[in-house]
Amino acid sequence: MIIRHPQMLSYAKMMLLYLVLCSVFARVRCVTVPSKGVRMNCSSHGLRFVPQLHSRITELLLQNNLLTTITPGHLDMLHNLQLANLSGNPFHCDCSILYFRQWLRRNKAISVMPVCASPSELAQRPIDELTDADLSSCVSDDCSGISALVSMAMMLC
Repeated sequence: MIIRHPQMLSYAKMMLLYLVLCSVFARVRCVTVPSKGVRMNCSSHGLRFVPQLHSRITELLLQNNLLTTITPGHLDMLHNLQLANLSGNPFHCDCSILYFRQWLRRNKAISVMPVCASPSELAQRPIDELTDADLSSCVSDDCSGISALVSMAMMLC
């Protein structure tokens, strides 16, 4: 076999290494198909965490797993994303969902908007539609800490 485009060989080797590492470390077998971009299909694998992602991913299919949250920053490198589906996961909508909510609001590639599974008062609400009032326990208390004490002391003087 004559290799006319060495960069294609290195890309193929990189994708093969990526697939092997993904399946070894994540203990799942996600199907990744290089085409114009990279399609990563990890649907219905019982995932509790998002596996390591490659920046070339154009399609990310993570629906119907056991994801309850997304680690902050984990999706930030997906600049080429054209399609994403994270629906059907039991997302717990507390303070840990704030990053994912912002990511969903910024990203136009979402095919089906994921919803909250818990707590019960937020169940079935689309995550991108959660308001700050829905997540009021996540707002820092402006009346705590040393700066609040200093401000109070200055007002009393």
